[in-house]
Amino acid sequence: MMLKKAIEDTFKSATDDNKENPLPEEIELLKIKQDIVIEDSEIVTYGFLIEITKRMSNLDSNQIVPLLKKSLDEELNMKKWCTDNMPVVIDNLLPKIISALSK
Repeated sequence: MMLKKAIEDTFKSATDDNKENPLPEEIELLKIKQDIVIEDSEIVTYGFLIEITKRMSNLDSNQIVPLLKKSLDEELNMKKWCTDNMPVVIDNLLPKIISALSK
């Protein structure tokens, strides 16, 4: 029962961006969450820019679109890296958070 409470507290803490005095490990989890949100936003933005550029007759889309696609690919790769490595990060940080909360 105590472990369940610690896990629930950890989840609440890791999803609460406004918590006072968060643990360094909680801050790290929040940063990772924010990084993934930012990557998603950048992916959507590059997608919009590509579609807008294709439709603007006064732009040389043959030069611009490949550059935007390159940037989009970089953002997709970064998001994939973040999500692929998330389990390792959680495995490293979660025990420390649970330990600190159960003291």
